[in-house]
Amino acid sequence: MPPDVVALTHTPVEHPAYDGAFRVLPDSDPMFPDQRIAFAEWRTTPEGDISLLWGNGFTGVRVNLSRTENGLEGTGETFSDAPGGVYRAIARASSVSCPASSEAGQSQSPERAAQQGDEADKVRDG
Repeated sequence: MPPDVVALTHTPVEHPAYDGAFRVLPDSDPMFPDQRIAFAEWRTTPEGDISLLWGNGFTGVRVNLSRTENGLEGTGETFSDAPGGVYRAIARASSVSCPASSEAGQSQSPERAAQQGDEADKVRDG
């Protein structure tokens, strides 16, 4: 499940799943907060949408958002390399102000990311 609050940074991802991806915070595993997730990134699509990805190379969550008159809306979807169900949910995002900080590139809690990211969006399952 994606976090409630994310920060979309302008820090390029060193080994992205998708070309042109930037780091999304938080980038730590909720079960093991001291461990970074292999893929925690965001990018804009050729259509102008925003795609967010959290995953370890085997399982994860992908959230695709499009601009609407109310902010951003789309779907979140789980993925796995193992057989099983795919779970989907409605996702909504709205921009919130965040002061810039040198700590914005650090792994941090969703609350801290919302306070210090370059740009943050609140994402809620609908």
